[in-house]
Amino acid sequence: MKNKPRKKLHSYIMFLFAVCILLGFLLDNLKDFFIGFFAGWNKMSNIEDARILFGNLGQMIGWIIIGISLLIISVCCYKRLRRKVTEPIERLAKKMNEVKDGDLTVRTFVDGNFEIVDMQDAFNSMVEELENAKKIREMTEHKNQQLYAGIAHDLKTPMTMVLGYAKLLEQNNSISNEEKKRYIRTIIEQTEHTNALLDSLLAYTKLENQSYQLKKEKKDIVECLRECVANYYPMLEEAEIQMELDLPDKEVICVFDNVEMKRVFTNLLANMVKHNPLKTACIIQLKEVCDKENDKKKICIIVADDGPKIPSNLHSKIFDSFVVGDDSRNTKNGSGLGLSISKKIIERHGGKLSYINDWHDDYKCFMIELCIE
Repeated sequence: MKNKPRKKLHSYIMFLFAVCILLGFLLDNLKDFFIGFFAGWNKMSNIEDARILFGNLGQMIGWIIIGISLLIISVCCYKRLRRKVTEPIERLAKKMNEVKDGDLTVRTFVDGNFEIVDMQDAFNSMVEELENAKKIREMTEHKNQQLYAGIAHDLKTPMTMVLGYAKLLEQNNSISNEEKKRYIRTIIEQTEHTNALLDSLLAYTKLENQSYQLKKEKKDIVECLRECVANYYPMLEEAEIQMELDLPDKEVICVFDNVEMKRVFTNLLANMVKHNPLKTACIIQLKEVCDKENDKKKICIIVADDGPKIPSNLHSKIFDSFVVGDDSRNTKNGSGLGLSISKKIIERHGGKLSYINDWHDDYKCFMIELCIE
């Protein structure tokens, strides 16, 4: 909150200086006043004789009065400046030492009219920013700890299986050819899963870096989505997904990073296959809508299905890192990074990725909203 206009300290000092000069100018008048007073007291009619007789006395009394006046003014000014300047500065210095010792909850409040209040405002603003920066750092550290724990968890399971089967192949010579093929197939699957996880971690780390720039260009986003669906069609067919594709026949030109946007679409399709039973019905839709708030057109992309709903306790953290649809992650459920990566990519495009539990006809859906630049 802005403080009301304050007196400037140098203006106050200039005022005191002007008072002193004024008192100096009044010296002659005071001297003449006392000379006239003493002349009248002694019934002297000649003012020149009175000046000669009482001139020094009148000047001395004038200086005494001016000195007393200056002394009173100085004492009053000292007390005022002590209360309004010196004491607030001492309190501010004490609060600074508390901040230096690590206490970022301190705030200082000064009852004054001078520039010291500006210092107070700057100090409080600085401490508030430091406190916010500390909270962000602690949240980042906590997030990184969760990320490292998730990495360790998801890498340990496949690598343990790979190591176990490799030792069996090395130490046991009586294994049949069928068992060897099964072990080798498992090793390959787990290695592929580990590589996919590392690729996801690389993408996640890249998107966390604010200096990373998307390679945006004007392209047809309908063709991009259609290509991703076509590439993923064998997996959809294997899972017996009953797909309804609702895409416009015309081009919809949008500015986006083609590689990263394909990653988003693929992640959503993979998420649908992994977390739904066979013969799930799905709707993939792209349409242009009008944003009423900004009076601009935007693109709305829907990836919906009628499979099991996501538990309500996961709704608020479905886009967090290493969060999947059940309590224990495994190779079937994936790494839990796909949705987090997808959300970051969409946000880098200035858009929004959200989850709707009851979208239409008991379908759940992930909705992408992108502005048409």
